[in-house]
Amino acid sequence: QGRGRFTGRNTVEVNGKVLRFRKAVIATGGRAALPPIPGLETAPFLTNANLFNLDSLPPRLAVLGAGAVALEMAHAFSAFGSEVTVLARSGRLLPREHPKAGEAVAAALREAGVTVRYNATVERVAHTSPEADGFPR
Repeated sequence: QGRGRFTGRNTVEVNGKVLRFRKAVIATGGRAALPPIPGLETAPFLTNANLFNLDSLPPRLAVLGAGAVALEMAHAFSAFGSEVTVLARSGRLLPREHPKAGEAVAAALREAGVTVRYNATVERVAHTSPEADGFPR
C-alpha cells in the first residue's frame, strides 16, 4: 500500500518498488450519496465506507437503494446472518442496468433471504436505541 505513479506503459512505482502489469484499472473509490431524509443526519447510519468496520453483527439491517453497492452490502450481511431489507425507490433492482440483470440479482437475493420493498418511500429516520452496540455515535 502506498502512493503510486505510472513510470511506463506497463509499470507503476509504489514506495520505490516497480510493479509490472498487462492492464491497469484506476479505482479511485467514491462516497455514498446520502438521501435528504429527515432524521438521517442525527441517526447512526452506515455506508459502504464503514459497514465492514462494525464490532458486532446487526440483527437487522435496512439498506437504502437498489444499486450495485447497496445490493452487494445487502447480500453480504444476509450471508453473515443479519435480517436484511432493501428499500428500493423504483420498481426494480439495478435500475441503471439491463432489466434482466436486476431480475437475476433479485432472484439471488430472494434465495439468500433478503426482503426487497419496491417503490419504497422513506419519510423519516428515527434512532430509538442509543445503546445499540457496534453503531457509530
